[in-house]
Amino acid sequence: MVTELDRPELWSFKGEGNANWVFAYAGSLPLLVGKVLRVRKPRPPQDAEQAALEEAVWAPVLGPSTAATNAAGAAAAREQAYVQQLLAPLLGQHHVPHQEPVQTSPSFLRRLLVYSGCLPSGGNGLDFAAAAAAEKSEVAPGVASLMPDVTLLSDSSPTAAPGSGAALSPAVCIELKPKCGFIGGGCATVHPDNRPIKRSRSRFQLHQMLKLAEGKVAACSAYDPQDLFAGDPSRLRAALNALLDQPQNNLLLFLDGQKQQLVGRQLSRKRRQKEQHAAAGEAAVEPEGDQQQQQPPEAEIDQQQQQAGPALEELLAALLPLPAGQRRAALVDLLAGVLEREGVLPCLLQAQQQCRYDIEGIYQLYCHLAGTLTPEVQPAHSAAADGSSRDSDSGGGSADATAEASSAHAAAVRQLLAMPLAEAHAVLRSYVVAATAKDCAIMITLQRLADTPPAASAGDGAVEPGSGGGSGTNPHTDGQELRESQQQQQQQQQGQPLQAVSPPVCRTYCAAAGAWFAYRLAVVDLDLKPLAKIPKHHQLDAAILAAARRHLADNSGGSGSLGAAEAAGAGVTDRM
Repeated sequence: MVTELDRPELWSFKGEGNANWVFAYAGSLPLLVGKVLRVRKPRPPQDAEQAALEEAVWAPVLGPSTAATNAAGAAAAREQAYVQQLLAPLLGQHHVPHQEPVQTSPSFLRRLLVYSGCLPSGGNGLDFAAAAAAEKSEVAPGVASLMPDVTLLSDSSPTAAPGSGAALSPAVCIELKPKCGFIGGGCATVHPDNRPIKRSRSRFQLHQMLKLAEGKVAACSAYDPQDLFAGDPSRLRAALNALLDQPQNNLLLFLDGQKQQLVGRQLSRKRRQKEQHAAAGEAAVEPEGDQQQQQPPEAEIDQQQQQAGPALEELLAALLPLPAGQRRAALVDLLAGVLEREGVLPCLLQAQQQCRYDIEGIYQLYCHLAGTLTPEVQPAHSAAADGSSRDSDSGGGSADATAEASSAHAAAVRQLLAMPLAEAHAVLRSYVVAATAKDCAIMITLQRLADTPPAASAGDGAVEPGSGGGSGTNPHTDGQELRESQQQQQQQQQGQPLQAVSPPVCRTYCAAAGAWFAYRLAVVDLDLKPLAKIPKHHQLDAAILAAARRHLADNSGGSGSLGAAEAAGAGVTDRM
């Protein structure tokens, strides 16, 4: 475990997600150069029952926790084991950056969070009076880890190796949040009222309808994760283009490690007014019946810079020296080529499909094991609860069919809750692994090379576009990296600990740009999600269903089109 982190002032705030703050090192210690520090945000304390369930679920595969001696260190070690032992074998060891648990003192963590503006939170600046008070407050040692800064290419990359072609451009990193790549909802533990809508569209597209109703987006994105994971080159490129059209928070761009602004704010007038009222310390006045009110008319929506157009073209100028208007297409070709050759998408999809059950069944299983099951679970999640009618095609208009479906659903739930304890714990493990894979990020970092690497024509593994090689092995790695991969497989077969390695830096050629590029692909945001989050996942699922029903009823004339959409997607393999 790393204990030397230099001075807190040498760590600059890089970004944050729902679970972590990320800081980049700006000092000179060799151990820390090119690294980022991920610090977990505070979580509510677990009660004894939740802690016991977590231990029972994870101890059989990750070993017993040593939380009694060092809670933060034990949690960091368990997260490292979770990534290395459960996720890396699924996603590909060479795609997962090595992360090292870090021991942080309360003093270091307090100074780091205060100086960076993370403590106290609020605004872009820092309230110095509040900061002074925070300096005196106690901050417990946090769960932290050190890992490579995958928004940059390391000094050992082909861009710096003698004779391999010097780098001509800054490093451009594209962060993709793929989300769930298949349609679920067919599991028997899903309420019969919910199956048609869950089978009609991807979870991402249904969630877009909730975000639209809440004013978080100006329009629903055309991105469909199924296109990204389809294995079809044209659909893959269509998915990337849709993400570039409306990045939202599913596509980010970093230039030499710094996050760039691709689009402006996308707020509805209603939400903007709420924020203005809140800033003025006033209560926002809701119109009568606003709970049923849909998104304001298109004319009332602030769609300033909704598409990543001119901003993206300008940011890509150094990476892709092409005329304006041609850079985006070249970027899509580059990204698609890397994704196809690395073969990470089929691996990620397999990880997402680890769990056979939808959140509806998982929630009831969790409540059963935690001793908190309430009789309101299913009524609160059905179509009747949000005031919408039952989908006409889910029961065929027949009371007998409805009763039969309800009876089968109840039997499936009873069967799930009656499974042996070890199997129930394995189901919860599979749910967490799948949820992690659905919420992870793919980082693709690119840098243009000055000339053609000499080894490229000598069969060093650099592959021309369209030559395939995207399944199984990585055609861009050199012999040493392949030997390391084989050694890791042997270690795994022999039961030895799997040694994590950082994602390799490889080369690819872009015909549109007429240049070679160094690149690295990494899968990040693989945090171990607490089981205590399952009730929130279930609440979100119910909110998505309610918003989607209202949206579809208002925009497509009711449930008839829902049945047609479900029929169109009936060929999709359903692993839920």
